Amino acid sequence: AAKLPKAHDYWVKYNGQYLFIFLSTCIQIVICAVWLITDPPTPNGHIIERAIILDCNIGSMIAFSLSFLYTVLLTVACFLFAYMGRDLPKNYNEAKFIAFSMMICFVYYILYMTSMVTPNQERYTSSIQTFLTVTSAFSIAIGYFLPKCSIILFIPQNNTMTYFQFCIQDYTKKQNGPN
Repeated sequence: AAKLPKAHDYWVKYNGQYLFIFLSTCIQIVICAVWLITDPPTPNGHIIERAIILDCNIGSMIAFSLSFLYTVLLTVACFLFAYMGRDLPKNYNEAKFIAFSMMICFVYYILYMTSMVTPNQERYTSSIQTFLTVTSAFSIAIGYFLPKCSIILFIPQNNTMTYFQFCIQDYTKKQNGPN
């Protein structure tokens, strides 16, 4: 915001954050709707060593890849913004937790795509992908909410408006330097 004040003023004036969330959600909905209308996923059954394995055929690999890559793009943007916000006051800063959650998501994306392209592992692919998806969801939830809950439960004196204002004033004084 300090480097681009005009862009920041425009962003705040026209509620850019709400517009961005609305547009990015609409783009994801359109991508998924086109995918589901043109070539939807279908159930697929395999018999391997006296076991029936039910799996899901992705359908259009191009549409799936586009949807997945768009999600990765949003994760990269989230990571970049969180990384840029790392210099905020210590007690006011959630960026490091968000950035850590996004790093776990990057690992998830790499492992997920690896499991998609690995041949001859049909037996384990579904369970690996399920585990990775649940891990990604928990990494975001834990990475974002665990620090908040720990402050609320174990350090309630740091969860007051007065304390936040003090931290912001202290940060501002340090940024301006000694007078």
